[in-house]
Amino acid sequence: MKIIKTISNVWAGLAVVCLIACSSGGGDDKADITPFSVTPLTVTLNDEGVATVSIKSGTDWNVSTFTESWLTATPVNGHGNATITLKALGENITRQARTAQVVIIESGTAQSAVVNVTQQPPTPRLLADRSTLSFTSSAGEETVNVSSNQSWTVESSASWCTVTPRMGAGNGSLTVKVTQNASLTSRTATITVKSVDTSLQPVTVQVSQEGVAFTISPLNVTLSDALSSTITIATTSDWYVSNVSQNWLTVTPVSGRGNGTVTLKAVGLNNTGATRTARVEIVEGSASLTQTVNVSQLPAPPTLQADASSLSFTCNEGGKTVMITSNVSWTATSNVSWCTVSPHSGTGNGSLQVTVTTNEALTPRTATITITPGNSSLAPLTLQVTQQEYVEVKPGEGDNTTPQYSRKQQ
Repeated sequence: MKIIKTISNVWAGLAVVCLIACSSGGGDDKADITPFSVTPLTVTLNDEGVATVSIKSGTDWNVSTFTESWLTATPVNGHGNATITLKALGENITRQARTAQVVIIESGTAQSAVVNVTQQPPTPRLLADRSTLSFTSSAGEETVNVSSNQSWTVESSASWCTVTPRMGAGNGSLTVKVTQNASLTSRTATITVKSVDTSLQPVTVQVSQEGVAFTISPLNVTLSDALSSTITIATTSDWYVSNVSQNWLTVTPVSGRGNGTVTLKAVGLNNTGATRTARVEIVEGSASLTQTVNVSQLPAPPTLQADASSLSFTCNEGGKTVMITSNVSWTATSNVSWCTVSPHSGTGNGSLQVTVTTNEALTPRTATITITPGNSSLAPLTLQVTQQEYVEVKPGEGDNTTPQYSRKQQ
């Protein structure tokens, strides 16, 4: 009986061991099997164009299919559990949501999952990196960078300011060119960038261009008693005097480069009795611009002078000359017949010939010559003329070289 009981216990122990072994082995096989899954199966890319999906797998897997070329996946294959990053190759500028599908296959089981990907159109954007452009008077060009996720067009408000390209989509660069401004005044233009999406405000770039740097001051000059005056020229270019309209005015120097001073000088006083004018034209070399300086010379103050106020003559007939200095017209008269003047009138400077006949009287005689100016603001000049009484000459006693005089007997 003991032998039978012992054998029974042995068999019972072996059965328990077998059961435990079988139980343990079955549990390990179940742990090695991981169900294949991909989550989520529907994703929407964020503003950066990125989304992720998680893979659970106990073996190798790979991304086998992209239905759209604008989408990428990283990594495209692997083993076991993993995270895949889905990324768009840029913004969606179609203005509508776009979709793609990604197919992921588990190698060992040939199971697959389809991930549906959506990228929404971004918020419309249209920007320029510059709002103003400034140019000198010379021709030039500048670049403006456009940041956008839309299609756009460009226009300029002035023909002297051009822009290329005239249209585009997404980000781009604009080349702005201006021609030379051959004017003395500055000018402006407006560049307008418009989106095809009318909900976006247009972007404007204000363009300004300087005028030619060519300044003359003053442009109106008056000469009076001072026969000369100066003007200043401010420029960065060559310049020259192209014309002086009157020969009574001289200009020095007649050419130069850059800033300079020019002297305007009248040849003499203005004795015309009225203001006289002249024009001086000065040309800037780079743009061939001409500026005109208007010069006026006031009439000189009226004057009438004689180089003598009295004349004396012997009893013999004779003549003398009186010099007249004047800038007005004048007339000359004598109050007696034996004293004459020539000419009787004149204008400006001149000479007056005074002639007397022989005085045969025993007493001296006088005359008055009156020189009357044509300008009423001047007083007449008087010239007193005296002539000695008549004498005869007798030879000198003992010396024929020393004359003696005695009055002529009447």
